[in-house]
Amino acid sequence: MMPFFVYMLRCTDASYYCGQTDDIASRLEQHYAGEIAYTSTRKPVQLVWQGEFESREVAIAFEQQIKGWSRAKKEALIAGDWDRIQQLAKSKSCVPANSQSCVRPEPVEGLAGLRQALPERSKSYGQMERRLAFEPVVAEDFEALAALREAALRQSLERLGLFSQERSRERLRSNFRPAFMRHIVCDDQRVGLLSLWPEGDALKLQHLYLAPQAQGQGIGAWVLKQVKAEARALGRDVKLEALPQSDANRFYQRHGFVKVGEAEFDVFYMWPVQQGAVA
Repeated sequence: MMPFFVYMLRCTDASYYCGQTDDIASRLEQHYAGEIAYTSTRKPVQLVWQGEFESREVAIAFEQQIKGWSRAKKEALIAGDWDRIQQLAKSKSCVPANSQSCVRPEPVEGLAGLRQALPERSKSYGQMERRLAFEPVVAEDFEALAALREAALRQSLERLGLFSQERSRERLRSNFRPAFMRHIVCDDQRVGLLSLWPEGDALKLQHLYLAPQAQGQGIGAWVLKQVKAEARALGRDVKLEALPQSDANRFYQRHGFVKVGEAEFDVFYMWPVQQGAVA
């Protein structure tokens, strides 16, 4: 039986878009390409929640219900806070009466679907998620991002005897593609950079940099959850490179990335989307 999906996107203006489809990967490609009217002027967009249903009728009913929810209630769904949803509801019934016919909602990696699918989540991590967002990158951001890259990588590059301010800028310039880049924002402050773009049948995670003061707070883990969610929705593996002897190697391995090769100055990793489907 063909599944039907309800999904929510967070737009660059912080608004939420809710839709339903029977082909989530193709629909997301349309959003990313600017082919959907509402989100075309609000890119980049971020997939923050999706649920799977066994009929279009039930999916449409749940989509319409979410569209009628307050912002607070939508964010409670995204965060997987079912108790909060109930507190915000006008009645105890927060799902359609015929929701028993739904397939178990399948949450985006690290987020949650309906109550029966919720994992236990720490209060502190949930609070951190609510403080984080992405913002679009424009050409004028290059200088600030070059400084960020230098600060984030300097220690690892010096350890390898490779640090050069000029080389650092050249490397960023050679892969500076604002349409595929996002500022990582915490408490309305830009603290990092994510670059993610299609490469063959996979997604290439080209940049994931955090300012030194933003490291060790769970922000990188949050970013990887968003990356995995997009990869799963598109049915694509994620590949990346890390510097040898960098702490990033342990970080990526801890989050399910598998080492697939190594060169003198690069370690190559892959996150298989099929692994993520069952993890």
